[in-house]
Amino acid sequence: MKTAIKFTKHYDRYNPGDIAGFEPDVAKRLTSGENAVAVAYDAKAEAKIAKATTATATDLAAREKALAEKEADLAAREAALANAKPATGAALPQQGKTKEAAS
Repeated sequence: MKTAIKFTKHYDRYNPGDIAGFEPDVAKRLTSGENAVAVAYDAKAEAKIAKATTATATDLAAREKALAEKEADLAAREAALANAKPATGAALPQQGKTKEAAS
């Protein structure tokens, strides 16, 4: 019976993330030691990760909706500022010496 492993590094024709079945002694050699290129494949753990990814996608949809609302609010405020009339009659503060003070 073959043992399923999931590659974590490039090995021969396999890329990281590939799943393949090998004889138990070959699978043990590929998954052990300092230069291990794979880990034992666990279908239940992979399903749990896939479920977590789906939950994250649902959360992202809620975040996208909130972001769209904030962008609409920002666009409304920018439009209001673009249509606002500039203040009139306000005197700018004097900087440095004026001609009157120099005399």
